[in-house]
Amino acid sequence: NERNILSKLDNPFIVRTYFAFQTDTKFCFGLEYVSGGELFHYLSEEGTLTINEVRLYIAEITSGLEYLHSVNIIYRDLKPENVLIDEDGHIKLTDFGLAKDISED
Repeated sequence: NERNILSKLDNPFIVRTYFAFQTDTKFCFGLEYVSGGELFHYLSEEGTLTINEVRLYIAEITSGLEYLHSVNIIYRDLKPENVLIDEDGHIKLTDFGLAKDISED
């Protein structure tokens, strides 16, 4: 399910998938490298965000969620651990294991 969802997404605020394959015991994904790490880790180290960082991250998360809803995907795991920060300070949503494609429901 996660592979099918990720393969149909194309948005600057969602991590890109380059390939996916399955062995007898594992699913493997080749995902875009996002060098800034998790928002959770950033908050743990910095403690607080500036008001401009908060505005930017909320706008980008909202834009990513609006895109997902426009392609009938419900993202059900929004938390700081699933929000990555790239080298330019922009966010990428990741971990679509709990996401739901409602286009067929």
